[in-house]
Amino acid sequence: MVELGGRKPGDPISGPVVREFRERGGLTQDELAQRLGVRGGKAVISGWETGRTACEGPAAEFLLHLLGGGDASLAMATLNADLEAVWNRASDRITSWRQVLVVPRAPVTVAPTTFVKLFPGAALPERRHGFPFTGVDLHGNVVGLTQSGWLGSIPADGQPSYVWMLKRDGRFGYREFLSEDSRRSSMGSGEIDVGTQLRLALETTHFLRRLAPMIGLGADLRINLQLDLEGVRARPLIDAHDDPGQWRFFNRWSEDHANATIETSVGEIDSSPVDVGLRLVSEMAAQIGSNFTDHESLKRVLVNGKLAGSLLSFIDYAKL
Repeated sequence: MVELGGRKPGDPISGPVVREFRERGGLTQDELAQRLGVRGGKAVISGWETGRTACEGPAAEFLLHLLGGGDASLAMATLNADLEAVWNRASDRITSWRQVLVVPRAPVTVAPTTFVKLFPGAALPERRHGFPFTGVDLHGNVVGLTQSGWLGSIPADGQPSYVWMLKRDGRFGYREFLSEDSRRSSMGSGEIDVGTQLRLALETTHFLRRLAPMIGLGADLRINLQLDLEGVRARPLIDAHDDPGQWRFFNRWSEDHANATIETSVGEIDSSPVDVGLRLVSEMAAQIGSNFTDHESLKRVLVNGKLAGSLLSFIDYAKL
């Protein structure tokens, strides 16, 4: 049985994870040192974050208790740090992106012979690339196995526009650039399309429905799903398929980063994948007080997207 994140009590917490916990807690290095009661103040925290010294032992456990929220949160933070490392491997990195993280709340064991044969079979057949991509019509080196699990990146070299990871302990992460910022986008005022968040959430639940029986995840297994947006300060959330005159800017992002997390189960995802996806996006929308916090408004977005040709073929629109 593999411990989630491969960590035991007192084990070191990596520098990027310490920094992520501190920043998401809204603390400076000095403030975190005071909260933890560590001697040396800012210099100690800086040493942890840069890797000069190790955050371990009682300090690591106190940090997790104060800001981490337990092993599942740590496993999510380390997964995010791994995505960051791939995403930032080029000097001209993309600073605006959306991503989804999936972390089981109990240990997961996947037989090695099963794990190495998962792809391309587990990938979404409706997608040529992106979630996760299979290499079809792409260079053969965009997907492969690493020591920690599967990794996909487009392009294979340089600044990625898409990255996904499936860890050997069942954790999954996917990140893509904000298509709203593309020159081909019809939006020119910095809006964020709620439909793209729905597409990402629903592709996640559909992917998990395919993956769960392949790696033997039981229906009772609890899972955390997290949706993140980066580079979105002062950008309103809209339905891109509405007439611009109908866009209602109730509020705008007050921070550059926004994220929402829900807890669900493999069984719930299998029986109600659309509802789980709607719940995740509504949690995100609630942060900015937008008009997409209820499921009925989000269902209307899905119907608008279908009529405009942005079809998610695994959704039964007749039941919405």
